[in-house]
Amino acid sequence: MTAPAPVATLAMAACAAPSDTCRLALLVTPAPYRRNLPRSTVYRTERINPADARRSACHHEAENSRRASMDVSVPSELLYDYQGKCWWCGSSADSREHRYKKSDVVRNFQTDIWKTGVVRVKSGSSREEYIQGANSRKLKFAKVLCARCNNERSQVFDRSYDIFAQYLHSEEELIVSAGEVHMRAVFGTDWSERTAEVLKYFVKHACCRLAEDRVRIPDGVLDFLNDTRPDLPHMSMDMSINLSVRDMTAHMRDVHGIDGGSLWSGPHQVWLNSTKTAIKSVNSHFGINCYFLGYSCDMQSNSGGLALQGDRLAMPSYRPESLEDVDIRDVCQDCNP
Repeated sequence: MTAPAPVATLAMAACAAPSDTCRLALLVTPAPYRRNLPRSTVYRTERINPADARRSACHHEAENSRRASMDVSVPSELLYDYQGKCWWCGSSADSREHRYKKSDVVRNFQTDIWKTGVVRVKSGSSREEYIQGANSRKLKFAKVLCARCNNERSQVFDRSYDIFAQYLHSEEELIVSAGEVHMRAVFGTDWSERTAEVLKYFVKHACCRLAEDRVRIPDGVLDFLNDTRPDLPHMSMDMSINLSVRDMTAHMRDVHGIDGGSLWSGPHQVWLNSTKTAIKSVNSHFGINCYFLGYSCDMQSNSGGLALQGDRLAMPSYRPESLEDVDIRDVCQDCNP
């Protein structure tokens, strides 16, 4: 997904204000990873890992090399004030959606890992924020949804995503080898309907992030969620596999006995129109372990969705340019004290 310059970077929820320049990454990770992060890595995302496993953050160099950005702020007059209303239906926003699906958090961080410590790391800061459990407020968006939309209206999306995420977890070897997922293998005969529900889960996640950063969500996207439009406009998505993250996770488990995944959330990158009077498009990504979902919300485009060929969802693999020829042991500080 590419877009013409100029580009601006929106702050994430962890920033003091949505107009702040965002250099940060929020990352959730096992606490012991932290001391072993490659010092040259520049974070632009949220990252969450077990406290003893923060080395795996090296993947951020990949995102930085693939997505250009400038350290400038989006003019406040181009941002949208939801005034405490739900971005989906307009009711009072009284609910906080999980920034990462609770089932993903539980699957990645088992009970013993919470005892060691799970931390959230932001780029540009050495501060470690310890997270007490899967229901921590630090793992949730601000109040940008109402309870009905967050629960009743989107419950079916969540259920289909849970099945999809569990398949990604249990069939990782097969998926990495094949570079694709056949949705029929995940859902059976009703794969088309269930895949559409997974897409709606991704859209809901992206919209929570857009609303939190005060970006106006196009009406066509809401029509898609409301089933008044069969196709998704504006918002294009693709999935990929970061092999460096996968290698580091395996290294930490097999060599250092530290088991646990990682959760990632990139900053919003915003392209303005030629006169800098309107937002043209917004890009970002989020990830569960080695799986990454990239999305682009183009305010003018009438097309979008996940690119499927029949029931086939492509998941190509890549390595960060700076790590293409690097042995993971060389960037692990436990191996190189």
